Amino acid sequence: MVDVLSRALGRWLIKVHVPMSLGLIIAGLGNRFSPRFPVQPDQIRRMKEDRAFDISEARSALGFDPVGFEAGIRAALQGIEP
Repeated sequence: MVDVLSRALGRWLIKVHVPMSLGLIIAGLGNRFSPRFPVQPDQIRRMKEDRAFDISEARSALGFDPVGFEAGIRAALQGIEP
Protein backbone atom coordinates (compact mmCIF):
# COMPACT_ATOMS: atom_id res chain seq x y z
CA MET A 1 0.00 0.00 0.00
CA VAL A 2 2.77 2.42 0.86
CA ASP A 3 4.48 1.82 -2.49
CA VAL A 4 1.23 2.35 -4.42
CA LEU A 5 0.44 5.55 -2.53
CA SER A 6 3.92 7.00 -2.94
CA ARG A 7 3.85 6.28 -6.70
CA ALA A 8 0.38 7.79 -7.07
CA LEU A 9 1.47 10.92 -5.20
CA GLY A 10 4.74 11.13 -7.11
CA ARG A 11 6.67 11.09 -3.83
CA TRP A 12 9.81 9.20 -2.91
CA LEU A 13 10.09 7.91 0.63
CA ILE A 14 12.29 5.86 2.84
CA LYS A 15 10.63 2.82 4.37
CA VAL A 16 11.94 1.39 7.60
CA HIS A 17 10.93 -2.21 8.16
CA VAL A 18 10.25 -2.91 11.83
CA PRO A 19 9.67 -6.41 13.21
CA MET A 20 6.16 -6.96 14.59
CA SER A 21 7.42 -7.53 18.14
CA LEU A 22 9.39 -4.27 18.14
CA GLY A 23 6.42 -2.39 16.69
CA LEU A 24 4.20 -3.70 19.48
CA ILE A 25 6.72 -2.60 22.10
CA ILE A 26 7.05 0.88 20.56
CA ALA A 27 3.28 1.30 20.27
CA GLY A 28 2.73 0.08 23.81
CA LEU A 29 5.34 2.42 25.28
CA GLY A 30 4.24 5.30 23.10
CA ASN A 31 0.64 4.96 24.26
CA ARG A 32 1.70 4.65 27.87
CA PHE A 33 3.56 7.97 27.74
CA SER A 34 1.44 9.90 25.24
CA PRO A 35 -2.33 9.64 24.94
CA ARG A 36 -2.06 11.03 21.40
CA PHE A 37 0.49 8.50 20.14
CA PRO A 38 -0.45 7.87 16.47
CA VAL A 39 -0.35 4.04 16.50
CA GLN A 40 -2.22 1.57 18.69
CA PRO A 41 -0.91 -1.96 19.37
CA ASP A 42 -4.13 -3.40 17.91
CA GLN A 43 -3.45 -1.61 14.62
CA ILE A 44 -0.08 -3.34 14.43
CA ARG A 45 -1.58 -6.75 15.23
CA ARG A 46 -4.20 -6.29 12.48
CA MET A 47 -1.44 -5.82 9.91
CA LYS A 48 -0.87 -9.58 10.03
CA GLU A 49 -4.52 -10.47 9.40
CA ASP A 50 -5.43 -11.99 6.07
CA ARG A 51 -8.28 -9.87 4.72
CA ALA A 52 -8.63 -11.55 1.34
CA PHE A 53 -11.99 -13.17 0.69
CA ASP A 54 -14.10 -14.38 -2.18
CA ILE A 55 -16.41 -11.69 -3.62
CA SER A 56 -17.91 -13.77 -6.42
CA GLU A 57 -21.32 -13.89 -4.68
CA ALA A 58 -21.41 -10.06 -4.40
CA ARG A 59 -20.35 -9.76 -8.04
CA SER A 60 -23.22 -11.96 -9.23
CA ALA A 61 -25.94 -10.84 -6.80
CA LEU A 62 -25.21 -7.10 -6.88
CA GLY A 63 -23.43 -6.65 -10.17
CA PHE A 64 -20.46 -5.56 -8.08
CA ASP A 65 -17.28 -5.03 -10.10
CA PRO A 66 -14.61 -3.34 -8.00
CA VAL A 67 -11.46 -1.75 -9.38
CA GLY A 68 -8.00 -2.66 -8.15
CA PHE A 69 -6.40 -0.79 -5.27
CA GLU A 70 -3.95 1.16 -7.42
CA ALA A 71 -6.63 2.26 -9.91
CA GLY A 72 -8.93 3.26 -7.04
CA ILE A 73 -6.21 5.35 -5.40
CA ARG A 74 -5.42 7.12 -8.67
CA ALA A 75 -9.11 7.87 -9.23
CA ALA A 76 -9.56 9.11 -5.66
CA LEU A 77 -6.58 11.46 -6.00
CA GLN A 78 -8.04 12.82 -9.23
CA GLY A 79 -11.47 13.19 -7.64
CA ILE A 80 -13.25 10.96 -10.14
CA GLU A 81 -15.26 7.76 -9.96
CA PRO A 82 -13.13 4.73 -10.93
